[in-house]
Formats: sequence, C-alpha cells, structure tokens
Amino acid sequence: MRFLLTIGLTIFIGVVAACGSPAPNLATPARPPLVVPTLVPTSGLVTATPEPANAVPTATAAPQGGATAVTLASTPIPVAPVEPNSKLVGSFSGILPAADAIGRVVTLDLAIDGTATMTTQFIGKGEQSIESGTWVADGDNAVVTFTQKDGQPEDNRITWTLQGHTLVTTAYDKAQYGEAGLPLSRVGSGEMIQASFEGVSFSFDSSLAQSAQGKYLPPVPVQQAPALGGGSPQAIQFLFNNETLPDYFDPTKPQVYVYAVDELKALDPSVAQNVEALQKILADGTVEADQQIPVFPIIPASQVFHAQTEILDFVNGTGVGFITYYAQDVSPIQSSRVFWTFQGITLDNKYYVSIFWPIASPALPPDKSISGKEYKAFVKGYQEYLNALTTTLDSLPSAAFNPNLSLLENMARSVSAKPTFPER
Repeated sequence: MRFLLTIGLTIFIGVVAACGSPAPNLATPARPPLVVPTLVPTSGLVTATPEPANAVPTATAAPQGGATAVTLASTPIPVAPVEPNSKLVGSFSGILPAADAIGRVVTLDLAIDGTATMTTQFIGKGEQSIESGTWVADGDNAVVTFTQKDGQPEDNRITWTLQGHTLVTTAYDKAQYGEAGLPLSRVGSGEMIQASFEGVSFSFDSSLAQSAQGKYLPPVPVQQAPALGGGSPQAIQFLFNNETLPDYFDPTKPQVYVYAVDELKALDPSVAQNVEALQKILADGTVEADQQIPVFPIIPASQVFHAQTEILDFVNGTGVGFITYYAQDVSPIQSSRVFWTFQGITLDNKYYVSIFWPIASPALPPDKSISGKEYKAFVKGYQEYLNALTTTLDSLPSAAFNPNLSLLENMARSVSAKPTFPER
C-alpha cells in the first residue's frame, strides 16, 4: 500500500513508502494472473528511471516446478489521464513469427488507469516474458513506455496506431522487432450478442458468431451401435449463424446443448456412469492429466488428450472447459479435428450443459499421414509425442488459440440453464 502525503499550499512533495503483507496461500490457478504495476504520482514526463532500491520489490521465484511469482516495481503515471471512453483501452494480441520457435504469442493490455502490460510467449520455448509500464492516448495512437521487464528496469518505447480492430506499430525499435513490428488485434469485438430460448440463455462476443438459434430436439431411441446409435434424451440445442449440421454428431461444429440429468442417466448405464464421473470431477475441482473427461453427446472414438483444462463456474452451475481430440487408432493428430468443449452441471444437479467449438493454434501439428517403418517408430514413441504436445498446449496463453480461449470461457460462464421442456 502506498500513501501520498501532500504538504504545503503551493509546494508539492511526493513521498512514497512501500509496505506489504504476505499473500494468502491460495491454490495456484491454471493460468496465474499477471501482477500489474502500482501507479505512483510524479511530476514531469514519464521516464524509465526506477524507484530507489529500497522501494523496489524483488522478483521471488517459486519452488521448482511451480509458477514464478514476480512483483513488478512501481511505474510513474502517464503525462495525461486516459479518457474513460478511449477506444484504445482493452486487450490486444497476436500470433507472430519467431526466428527460433514455431511462433510467439504477444498480448498487450492497455488499462483504463494508464498502466500497460505486454506478455510474450515463444511457443514451445521457456516461460513467458512480462513487460510493464504506462501509456498515454494521442488520438488513435497509444504511446507506451515499458519501464520493467521480468522485474528488471528497462526503457522500451513503442507507439501503436489503432486501425479498425488492429494496433499497428508506428514507432518502435526495428532492430528488436523487425520491419513487421508488433501488429496486434483486439481480443473480441466488445459487442456482446444475447441468446435465449425457453429458459436457457447465454451471451457471446460477436467475433465468435453473429447470431444463435435455439430449438427443441426430440429424444432419440438408443440402438445397439457405436455411440448408442446417436441415442439421446430430449434437449435444447443452439446453433450459430444458421449453420446446418451434418446427420452425425460433429464436435468441431459450434453448438450448445442442455439436457435433463435424470433423463441422461436413464438413457444407458454407461451414460449414467459418465455423468457421475463428471459430478465427481466438479466436486473435487481437479482433473488428472491422464484422466478421461466425460463428454455428451457420445463420440464414437477415444479421447486422446485434454489440454488447457479449466474448472469454470457459470450462472447457475459449474463445469470444465478443455481442448481435446478423439481418434479410433494410434495416428498423428489431425489439427482440423481438435476442438474445445465445456461440460457442466447446474448446482441443483438437474441440468447438463454441453458446448462445442472448433479451435486452432500454430502449436498444433500439421495434418499428415504416415505408414510403414515411419508408422512403427511413431507408435513406439506415441506417448512421448502426446506428452510433448499437451505440455506445449498447456504452457500457452489464451491468445495462442483461435478463437481466443477467453472468449469461449466467457461464453460458458454466461450460461443460465433453467430449461422448460415440452410435455411428452
């Protein structure tokens, strides 16, 4: 906590004292929050000069294997305040080329209080780097001065110009960032679309879709066939942009379902077992790396991996969101069949919520087929192949995926499921 003491009528003297108390011992989230620098009023222009050594907290490394906790030193406020309605305020990100990695993910947060934070993550290589500082708005320009990088002083000045939904670098160190600079796109459009049908509602950013259509699905009898022959209880289904789905269930198509839990359990003993397994996951709040996460509708294949797994609360329930992939054999991942899903249950255990969305990332391997000796070698190292892939995916920020995972997670959090099903 910092205190500002103002002494005298015409003479302004700023005295800054830093004091802190130990943080509570909370469980580490899947994606740790960034530590934003504290604003300290000063006079004159923004500079990269750090505070005196006795006022600068140091970076503290967590035990090996855990996340590194970094407390950034304070930075000065900008010369001019940020207008509350500034169109520059928000989060921007980009997946950019890298000389010695698959790519790099850059995220820039321009806060309403004049602070700026930029994170850079090289895909598959090391920890993310965090730069912090301040920014001022000059028309469509965001003039940013980063004064700290990973807890150490720096002087990195970049000007971005907003062109539509994209920030284009117009003044920067080309020796560091190259001719292309750091073009970054706004995360989402900021325009929220509401969807509602018979007691089920949610909202989503218009960058995901322009519309959603809800309808009833009648029950489908169980058959003695893979995936119970498509057997399902009655449901409420939402599709997006008036898209028509194929005759079979395709989890790579955007769609939302709500079922009655009792009807799901009555469908088949295997489905009842899966619902109870999901209830246990949500009650425990944990998912093991090699644990199968139940999904409904049933997919007639095996769940190969899950990554970016997050327990998410929605309006009247809890669920788990994750990236996953299904296959019927041991073969290379086909990135076109990777998807994100959310599987949740309402707090009263009455309703089951299921969301599916296609996902892409440069971290996913390109589609390929192999045979002969190459296939035999692949099978032998299959588990290592999967472990390396999931480790890479789990290390990435939300912005490394298209669409940005935060947009999908926010949609899931907005769900309110109190459906009214027709009488049968």
